[in-house]
Amino acid sequence: MKSIFLDVDPGCDDALAIAYALHSADARLAGISASAGNDVVDVTFRNTAAVLDYLGRADVQIGMGSDRRDDFVRTRSSGTALNPIVERWSIPPRTAHGATQDVLLESIRNCPAGLTVVALAPLTNIADVLEQFPEESRSITDLVIFGGVFGESRWKRPNGAELNIYVDPHAAVRVVDLAAPRITLISLEVGDEVTLPAPLAQELRSAGTPESQLAADCFDQWYARYGAFPLWDVVTVAVALDPGLITEQLRAGVKVCVDEPNSGCTVLAERPVVKVVKSINTMEFMRRFRTAMGLPF
Repeated sequence: MKSIFLDVDPGCDDALAIAYALHSADARLAGISASAGNDVVDVTFRNTAAVLDYLGRADVQIGMGSDRRDDFVRTRSSGTALNPIVERWSIPPRTAHGATQDVLLESIRNCPAGLTVVALAPLTNIADVLEQFPEESRSITDLVIFGGVFGESRWKRPNGAELNIYVDPHAAVRVVDLAAPRITLISLEVGDEVTLPAPLAQELRSAGTPESQLAADCFDQWYARYGAFPLWDVVTVAVALDPGLITEQLRAGVKVCVDEPNSGCTVLAERPVVKVVKSINTMEFMRRFRTAMGLPF
């Protein structure tokens, strides 16, 4: 069993990534933190706590991330599609167990065999921890990131960037510089390979478990807005738990652009060198997703 720590900004696909981590036999969720990204950090924290409560795991410690990018997010986000789902639950608010660094450092101490950090949000929180606690951060054995884009995707920002890197490109530069040998990068177009189809959403709704109902509700919200529901964050957690799902990868340098008009864009370069995932075994991933959601394959 692998110990993982999630940094999230829920977000419908973040919510399903949390559910996948909680219901995977391969995972022990050591902790979680909320980041500004899909919405401001107060909202993403509320959503993180609500998803954990809804899934019956209020015991998982949650860290409150930095609000440094809140103003940037406010000008570019109309609110995540998860918000109406969470508001319908009417779950009482929770208090953070501490700042991200407090919860992540405690998770590191509690996992002497090593901790895999899975970053599903802008890298503001992760960059701060790597910079401020370099000795403790060495116990992070792997850093698996959803972010960046190197090919075609309908989900790019207007300037060609992927959202997580776009929200805080300077943090992305710091993370790549500080942790490159430990990084596995799942880019936007890899997650595009796996979407939740309408027949499966109906099957999930009929299953009646909290996690399957959450998946069906998230599908409805995303499909109504965008006509498709890619499972980017769930794919990232699945790869973090089992790199054997990767069918093609390369070791390459990654450069993050920080200047307009290309701020947040990612390009392959000579260094710093990270592992860039090119494709995954989608059939095996869907089998595991169904199992985690309580469905037969």
